[in-house]
Amino acid sequence: MKPLSTTVLVNALSGLRTNEASCSSPEAHATLTQALASRQAAPVIAAANLIAEYKLRGWGDALRSAFHELAGEKASTLDPGALAKEALVTALDVLDASEPALFAEAALFVNRERNRAPLRDSAARLRARGLLALARVAHPDFLIVAGAGLADADPTVRLAAAQAIGVRGHRDGAGLLLLRLSVANDSQELFVECLHGLFAIAPEFASRFARAALRDPREDARERIVHALGAAPDDSAVDLLASELPRHALTDARQPFIDALGLSVRPRARALLLDLVSGERESDAEAALQALAIHRYDQRLCADLATRTAHDDDLAQRFRELFERSV
Repeated sequence: MKPLSTTVLVNALSGLRTNEASCSSPEAHATLTQALASRQAAPVIAAANLIAEYKLRGWGDALRSAFHELAGEKASTLDPGALAKEALVTALDVLDASEPALFAEAALFVNRERNRAPLRDSAARLRARGLLALARVAHPDFLIVAGAGLADADPTVRLAAAQAIGVRGHRDGAGLLLLRLSVANDSQELFVECLHGLFAIAPEFASRFARAALRDPREDARERIVHALGAAPDDSAVDLLASELPRHALTDARQPFIDALGLSVRPRARALLLDLVSGERESDAEAALQALAIHRYDQRLCADLATRTAHDDDLAQRFRELFERSV
């Protein structure tokens, strides 16, 4: 096949995306081969995206070779932003390729763009993608790579590292998550992800950490853990929130725990809120209704709440106000 210019290659690959059947033709094979070998970011990205979109088999070697070509000494020049390498890692991951060494290299890759002052690292998205791909395959240094990710300067990489540890599902990553949870000024998103991962791989340590955090004298620290527990996909997190209610007598102190139960997707959390609606404490019933209002489009829930609030005219009116879009 006659060598094509970068623009022609990209246009040809764009044309292939409109017709999956044409991707298996000899012409398509030749175009993809030339694009991946071009050492040009735009055609490599287009080719890798096409392979990932249609899960085209048999391209593992070409994808791997393209990655190593673009990860060499001229990486910042050939692939500014590391977007081509990110697309290649994504394609390999989508194809379920077993490339632990390549994924680890991606997870640690730093791309210093020399045409910027000061030097700027533009490979954070690549590192994040490499970490998530690495979690799927066996690698003896996974925890070392994930630990580096948790300490990365970029928040996207730190979040991906926490997710990767949870996805991998091995208890030996619990220590790293506990260490990161102890960082006071982390974002709420990272804090929640670390706690989620900890509940997934070492729930007893997660419960112990959360219980201690709930006793923190600092109000902002308690609010952070309460919100994180509400978002945790684990019944033990729900039980922790429920166990806190008897410890607080004032309505304002109970409200955050009830709100957090409303965030939970666990059936047990919904059952607890429904019990509060039916209970004797009017402020709890009001708070539980507000917490459940985010599910107002659940017709079965609406029918249940209509029955549970019928005994109290004020509560029934409040139910109608909060759920009027679906009743």
